[in-house]
Amino acid sequence: ATVWSNINYTNAKANAESMINNEYVQTGLITGTAWDTVCHWIKSDDELKDSRTYGNYNNSESPANVKGCGTKQVAGYSDKWMVKNIYDLAGNVWEWTSEANGSYFIIRGGSYLSDGSDNPVSFRNNFNASYTNGNLGFRPRLYIK
Repeated sequence: ATVWSNINYTNAKANAESMINNEYVQTGLITGTAWDTVCHWIKSDDELKDSRTYGNYNNSESPANVKGCGTKQVAGYSDKWMVKNIYDLAGNVWEWTSEANGSYFIIRGGSYLSDGSDNPVSFRNNFNASYTNGNLGFRPRLYIK
């Protein structure tokens, strides 16, 4: 699937929330707590500090340095960028979360333009809600009521 990018926080939030909303299920942006929980479930603390071996970064290392790494790819492009059946958590595009820092909103995961040791899966960055670029997207969360 095509990765949705060039989207600001406000539009990412609105689109994530409108995917599903019924009496059983609701969608929205992933929370910072959920992101951290997933990170610690998939990798050890040391592996969370350096994502080059399992993410799509400009300096990915084996086994993640497959053909196409360091460029934005479709979701699920390589099984080498999957951990415990979760694709592209590390790298490919930064992802908006519902976490905020004052008037700024937090992005997570790094991107294909990032260094996987300087901007690993656990790293937080922040921008104002109107910021957008080609290496910034979002990951919806599914909440079962």
